[in-house]
Amino acid sequence: MSHPQARDTAPVVRSYSITALACGLTTVLATPLIGHVDLANILMLFLLTVVGIGATLSRGPALAAAFLSVALFDFFFVPPRFSFTVEDPQYLMTFAVMLVVALIIGSLTADLKRRADEALAKERRSHALYEMARELTGAVSVRDVIGISQRSLRHAIDVGTAFLIAGPGGHLEAAGDPAFSRALVIAPLLARYGKLCALEMDDAARRRAAARGMAAVQPGALPDAIPFPGQQFDVVAALDVLEHVAEERAALVAMRVKLRRGGCLLLTVPAFNWLWSRHDEASNHRRRYSKGALVEQVREAGFEIAHATYFNTVLFPALAAYLKLSGPFSGDTHQGLRIPPRPINALLRAIFSAERYLVPRLTLPFGVSILLVGIAD
Repeated sequence: MSHPQARDTAPVVRSYSITALACGLTTVLATPLIGHVDLANILMLFLLTVVGIGATLSRGPALAAAFLSVALFDFFFVPPRFSFTVEDPQYLMTFAVMLVVALIIGSLTADLKRRADEALAKERRSHALYEMARELTGAVSVRDVIGISQRSLRHAIDVGTAFLIAGPGGHLEAAGDPAFSRALVIAPLLARYGKLCALEMDDAARRRAAARGMAAVQPGALPDAIPFPGQQFDVVAALDVLEHVAEERAALVAMRVKLRRGGCLLLTVPAFNWLWSRHDEASNHRRRYSKGALVEQVREAGFEIAHATYFNTVLFPALAAYLKLSGPFSGDTHQGLRIPPRPINALLRAIFSAERYLVPRLTLPFGVSILLVGIAD
């Protein structure tokens, strides 16, 4: 099995920086031509820049170059200069045509580059996979198969690999990429559940939890009052817990101490400080989080990040509007804690549940909450 490498945002930033630089350079080079050539010829220079961006980068930068070129052409070259005001209405038609042509040219050029890159990548993958198949014919042990597969797949499609191998007693054991192998252990572990231990600081909540009969719920709190002395666990789950704790860093370190090496930390927390509302106050939240800040804190506490994503994304616009707009017009602090009517609740639950197919596979760009899976180093 394989997992995609985490996407690096640096190439994206670099592409758009090159786009802005190219458009700016075109502006600088074209400025001395004012009064010597017609504006239509200067416009062609900007279109040429869009073509160049599309041919060397990708569709996004090409589209950005189209919009930026129109703006720069208007501001620096169309009378009155150094203003977005247009004296001659005919230039509005010029801008519209220029933008449409630039968008089409940039899109087509970027698409041709993408197809060429895909063809080249496909050829390289096919060659690498052929070489892997040839090498596997000479493999004489499981170790050989794992080594050849890891090396070939990383070279062919830039992925890490892990393998589930039948161990003693028929249990599956993970081998291969250490970080990914440890993460794979979580699946069969959670499928069997194992022995469940829990802690709760509130007496009433502890009695309700214990009444479900799933675990012996012990009194305790993060970070300094964790029960289970001398025990370590394979999985520690803190679901909507960390935002209630005053000493969040100490709490993360305490959970790391309770995990075996290679064990899994499962966190969910509310997202985005700007979503702070009366609902947070009623829930006794101390903070909300951004994904970047949470990832940094978890790493500093001694974890490797296996997966981090926002979730509750589909309902995000509606929930964000509700949280921000309901507070000023409602005197009921606990309004957001009440369960809505059954039909509405069923609809919301169905929409929310549908994200279970996305959250394990994708990194969602925004959401009401954050999910993080960390592996104890």
